[in-house]
Amino acid sequence: MSSLPNNVDLIIPTRRGMPALIKLLTEASDPKWSGHTFCFVFDSYAEQVAEELRKWLNDHRDMLLPKVKACFAPANFAGNLNALRQIGLTQGENPFVYFQDDDDPLPQGLDVRLRMMQGDSYDAIFGVTETRTARGQMIEHFPSLDSNGQPLYDLVQGLRLFPTYAHPCAALYRRSVFDTTPIDDGISYTICGVGGFLARFMANGARITTLSDIIRIGCQSSDNMSIPILDQQARLLLAEDISLWQRYIESPEVRNFQEEIRQDLIHGDIITFRDITARVEAKLEEDMFLGVS
Repeated sequence: MSSLPNNVDLIIPTRRGMPALIKLLTEASDPKWSGHTFCFVFDSYAEQVAEELRKWLNDHRDMLLPKVKACFAPANFAGNLNALRQIGLTQGENPFVYFQDDDDPLPQGLDVRLRMMQGDSYDAIFGVTETRTARGQMIEHFPSLDSNGQPLYDLVQGLRLFPTYAHPCAALYRRSVFDTTPIDDGISYTICGVGGFLARFMANGARITTLSDIIRIGCQSSDNMSIPILDQQARLLLAEDISLWQRYIESPEVRNFQEEIRQDLIHGDIITFRDITARVEAKLEEDMFLGVS
């Protein structure tokens, strides 16, 4: 395999204003980020914030910062994260991609993944997500880890069962995979669009692996969808998202498994993403017991 540049496009839809962007770029003022590109995607109405970013970058030219690109999304794309990320992809040209949230710390472990992807043909290399409160207190790791910090179950098998078993953004992707599996399929999902992407990604035979390190740190805030308890409206919206991506699932067993989750969301028997994870792990445990690969 020919050598590729070790550069990453971080695709960052942003809607939280300059404080979030300043915090993110200040964290990126480090030599290890200088070769990468931060691709910000603004909603169409965010001209003022974009102008503030341009001015801030001009005023801080003495800082060692990554390359920054920015663009606006059409008005009809507001709130459609898959569409925003697809636009962000068009702004960059590096061979590797990471999907960054504007209110989360920067990812860890990209250098290890870059070396691995230089030497092998992985489409993506996943890792563990750590969820923290806004004050920085650790809530959980997912997927579940054992006492040695290793995943309890096969992450790839878990993702095939349900695409939120690992966070779909907790991975370094090879850019070329988006030529065959665009992150936006033209459907406006409501809660879990990136889960819809990962369902298609897995169905298209993606070659993925996982490391046991924490790559993504997700910070809960009052305006994101990482709420611990899904109220009735959120459950119904997630159930609708599942029905939209089920068209891409070829395995009858997986479709039936996801349909059970969908129905239990509707009826209130599942009220958290952690409940879904528990269902996935129970299924993985059952398959291990029965010797099903």
